Amino acid sequence: MPALRSVLMFFLSTAALTLILLANLSGANTPFFRTLYLSKLEGDDGSAYYWTLYNFCSLNATAGDVDFTCTPSQAAYPYEPYDWSNNWQAVDNYKSGSQAGYALVLASLVFLLVCFVSSIVIFFRRESIWDSLFSIFSLISTFVNLVAAIIETGLHRNGSVIISGSSPYSAGMGNPIQALLWIPVFLIFGSSMVAILMVDERCRDDLESEKGSRRNPFLNPKREAL
Repeated sequence: MPALRSVLMFFLSTAALTLILLANLSGANTPFFRTLYLSKLEGDDGSAYYWTLYNFCSLNATAGDVDFTCTPSQAAYPYEPYDWSNNWQAVDNYKSGSQAGYALVLASLVFLLVCFVSSIVIFFRRESIWDSLFSIFSLISTFVNLVAAIIETGLHRNGSVIISGSSPYSAGMGNPIQALLWIPVFLIFGSSMVAILMVDERCRDDLESEKGSRRNPFLNPKREAL
């Protein structure tokens, strides 16, 4: 039971982090949500440009914080940094790759919710099918989230390096959103390992209990019925 509570805590934490990662879909223009950018460009004049999961934003240096504007929110907003530099190859890979990364983050959240429901059911019904479902979907969620984090990190890191080396702009990645991309990977992986150990332990306990009942007739339910 303590192990199950720890697994549930892992998944609650992971779900919260993933939801925060998706929260800027609402277009909230608050200081916290504005830090959730994947990569950022800064010009010598102090202007800045941001790519997020849902839009592209710009900050006018002369107007300061007042002139912070963003495109309309769009799910899987494509990463298209090639307008800022001519030194690009495989242009379409950046656009399609960023959209695929977004889709994988959402898929990971769906699998995560299935795991969460399974973990709740396990509290009330000790059936191996729910243990197996929990373990399988937690591993799937780990893999999907890992691939999404690798795609988004790789695209924006490579894009930032190219822009910084071939344009007057300096480019860098957003640390908060990178943390929100990678922390769930480790939390879900830890939860998966605990879940697998729990299933093995429960199977061994059930097997030992069954053997004990066979050895001792007084512990056999059929004997008690007589």
